[in-house]
Amino acid sequence: MVRRGKKLVYAQMDSTTRAMNLWTRAVSDDQRELLVDVSALKIAESDPVFKYTSWQLSPDETQILFVSAPPEKQYLSRLTPAGNLFLYNLRTRSFKRLTNVSEPQYNQKFSPDGKTVAFVRGNNIYALTASTGEERQLTDDGSEVVINGKFDWCTRRSSGFPTGSRSRPTAGRSPSGAWTRPPFRNFA
Repeated sequence: MVRRGKKLVYAQMDSTTRAMNLWTRAVSDDQRELLVDVSALKIAESDPVFKYTSWQLSPDETQILFVSAPPEKQYLSRLTPAGNLFLYNLRTRSFKRLTNVSEPQYNQKFSPDGKTVAFVRGNNIYALTASTGEERQLTDDGSEVVINGKFDWCTRRSSGFPTGSRSRPTAGRSPSGAWTRPPFRNFA
């Protein structure tokens, strides 16, 4: 990921602590700098080193959304559920938990203004205010046959957008992307 065309941001494992720290590398002179020392990311002082499966820089590049491992160890792919969401503020160096659930979550992403994080849980779309942690459920019809914000039988490529939801610039509206499965017999 390139920050404003000047720096590349990447994860690299520390061979001593086995932590995946985030680094920046200047595009112009190849100078490298530690951006986030993951060993400092703790909610409580007694917490072990934080482990994450993915991260995302906010559009204004002042925050990083970290995703912990999914509730159960699974094969990792683009469709693997996420664990809990955490937010790191690069200016204040503060780290906080945004969600604390055991249910799988999917497709977490910042809104274009970086003030909201949207994600899918229980086939419903949620929005979380990054500054306060206030969570709002945007859809309530999610079920085994109504799938909001992620794909099931329909491929990502055929829909034209990769995650099953996308942000709209209009404030207060829910993201698009509700899919309804055809009436197939459930063999589970």
